[in-house]
Amino acid sequence: MTRWSLLFVLSTLLVFSACRKEEQLNSDSSITLGFSKDTVIFDTVFTTLGSATRVLKIYNTSNSAVSVASIILDQGDQSSFRVNVNGVPGVAFSDVELLGNDSLFIFVEVTIDPNNSNSPLIEEDELVFLTNGNEQRVKLVAWGQDAHFYYSTNQLNGLPDFTALDGDYFNGAPPITETWIADKPYVIYGYLMIDSLDHLTIDPGVQVHFHDGSGLWVLNHGQITVNGTLENPVVFQHDRLEPLYDDLPGQWDLIRVNEGFAGSDNVFTHAIIKNSLLGIQASPLTLSENDLLKPTSENKLILNNCKISQSSALNLYVRNYRVEAKNCLFANAGQYTCGITGGGEFDFQHCTFGNYWVFGTRTTPSFYMSNAYEDELGNLQSRQIESFSARNCVMYGNTFEEFFVEFDTFQDQSNISFSHCLVRVDEMDITPLIFQNMFSNVAVGPGFVSPTDNDFHLIENSYCRDRGDNSLVLGVDLDEALRDASPDLGCYEYHE
Repeated sequence: MTRWSLLFVLSTLLVFSACRKEEQLNSDSSITLGFSKDTVIFDTVFTTLGSATRVLKIYNTSNSAVSVASIILDQGDQSSFRVNVNGVPGVAFSDVELLGNDSLFIFVEVTIDPNNSNSPLIEEDELVFLTNGNEQRVKLVAWGQDAHFYYSTNQLNGLPDFTALDGDYFNGAPPITETWIADKPYVIYGYLMIDSLDHLTIDPGVQVHFHDGSGLWVLNHGQITVNGTLENPVVFQHDRLEPLYDDLPGQWDLIRVNEGFAGSDNVFTHAIIKNSLLGIQASPLTLSENDLLKPTSENKLILNNCKISQSSALNLYVRNYRVEAKNCLFANAGQYTCGITGGGEFDFQHCTFGNYWVFGTRTTPSFYMSNAYEDELGNLQSRQIESFSARNCVMYGNTFEEFFVEFDTFQDQSNISFSHCLVRVDEMDITPLIFQNMFSNVAVGPGFVSPTDNDFHLIENSYCRDRGDNSLVLGVDLDEALRDASPDLGCYEYHE
């Protein structure tokens, strides 16, 4: 290029630049920015000191220039993230001009040591944009430890944002069978769906962590098998590792299981489910008005030696499903420890439903059952409970009424049986034939060690001792300690 040609190019660029700079800024309060994504995710599974960079593109979709008054990293210097705007690194930027229909690249970097056990499982921050008085936020998310991570990649009407167990719900892949082993934690950000005919098996000792608003959903005809042991239970919990959050309820959504084929049961053994909005919900999938008429599921939810506690709503919610539960503890919920509506088959043996909620006022009973319910459209439905049995159980708590059962005239009550159960009732009549050898409203209470701290073991002079039906002896209790010939009520047998 000749000297004159070069001068011409440079002068043209200077004139163009000068013209562009003179473009008048638009202060219209209706103007907002566009973003290439609403969440910047660093999804690399780090194995050494992790460092990664992602790009966020912001757009001015108006025809005139605007001034972004501020771009701020919400946590400032305390953040694990770093930002570069227009080639300048920092945590706060002001008066960033964007020409009409122009865009700007922002580079975001994070540095995390994933092997630091004291760091969170998920690091989060936000970029905060202020334009003409409008505040907009973009989330920054990075994995904070070495773990198996699942985050939302799919959207479907009627379902929350989710990812499928096989990676992509829409890829038409054949059914899969997958096993989670206890090599490192599993972290779910959003919802993980176990699709129809897929089967997830979880080995002893696996730790499953859920982010706020996240959950696990076993879709209709999917299946889950949880194989915890006494020494190595499978724990479903939140992703906050600080001690402050150990007992704080409502930190993630729920585990939901839908209907399946007979024999394809969802089985949880030595599982601990804690601090959710709702522990387990078992019900047929309802995505349309026609689904409201679905029959009771053919498969079962089987709970063996499980603990579900500190749910802000319900620990166990069942509608038109079949449940077997043995040696299980349903402890402390904002509403019900167990709520059953509609039809189904139920067998509860040596279970404790104890509600001593301390996070606010509660007006609902610990245990509630009815064959009638109001569906999603507000219609009153009535189903037949095919069979119900509760033996050697405790339904108790710190309000006047912790046990309430009601049926409409459609229900055949000869299929219902409560036997050798301790309940706390207010005005409900527990003398009909469906109640046999019942104990109620004992002045000394059940005799739990520390129920507000989720310890429902029995004290030495507990009322529950030796009051169980000796024709039902499960052999061991929730701790797998031997029961004697005169079993105690509830999930724990007293031992000195």
